[in-house]
Amino acid sequence: GKPGTKVIITGTSFGEAVCLRGVSFGPGQPAKFQQSNDTITTSVPQGGKKGLVLLTVTTASGGNSKPFLVK
Repeated sequence: GKPGTKVIITGTSFGEAVCLRGVSFGPGQPAKFQQSNDTITTSVPQGGKKGLVLLTVTTASGGNSKPFLVK
């Protein structure tokens, strides 16, 4: 995705919003987000690294990362 592109992360039982600590597109690239019980909506941040990065969702109990291509 290009900077500014909306990204929807789907899953189940994300839990309460207070449990979600953050979403980032690589180290030092935090992104604003909105959460429901089964989706997290965010956008690719401006000015970040281009190429393959780790899209990381961090919760109170840890984090989970998946590769993401920033164009």
